[in-house]
Amino acid sequence: MKINYFLLILFFCFSDVNAQTKERLNRIDSIHVLLNGLKSPDSLNIARLHFKLGENYRRSLKSDSAYFYYQKAEKFFSKSGLKFETAITLFGVAVIQTYDKDYTGSEVTSFEAITLLEQLEQTNDVKKYKA
Repeated sequence: MKINYFLLILFFCFSDVNAQTKERLNRIDSIHVLLNGLKSPDSLNIARLHFKLGENYRRSLKSDSAYFYYQKAEKFFSKSGLKFETAITLFGVAVIQTYDKDYTGSEVTSFEAITLLEQLEQTNDVKKYKA
């Protein structure tokens, strides 16, 4: 009887994870459609979509794809002087580095992000990422 309860709980845990993964993959697909459908070369919107793709791939535990899209977004954000966007992108990269057990790289990237955040006005969003 205990085994049946265990199997039932295990089933619900994995079915929920699978549902979240499918939902996340649907979001990724819709962002790709938006990205491919952009008519104007609006670099800021493209960078924001790359950031969203990085976030969704990171949450799906697909580190390689997440890193690729974060790097594309970070390149534009840093070139444009958008410190907050650059910092939160670096935060995402640091999380990926932790997933991949690159603890030293994650620490360096985190300090880089915090350094950028300290240069900004201390709004609630900035404080949230600094914490």
